[in-house]
Amino acid sequence: MFLPQGRGRFVYDADKREELGGDERIHITLGDDDHVHSLQKGLKGIFTAAEFADIMDEARSRCAELRDLVNEKLEGE
Repeated sequence: MFLPQGRGRFVYDADKREELGGDERIHITLGDDDHVHSLQKGLKGIFTAAEFADIMDEARSRCAELRDLVNEKLEGE
């Protein structure tokens, strides 16, 4: 997931064209309790503290959503 500077949106699983459209990117891996397992910032741009807080909030929300989907699928087997 990354947030193209000035575009006000997150991009998940970006394609090549989308990745080339920004000056910064961040990859985040969260564990079951939202602990950060890995975090990598790429490219030359920067994130403000407020942008980083928004990114982490969105990452936690999306991870919870994905965890629920996986758990529902596993329970159905």
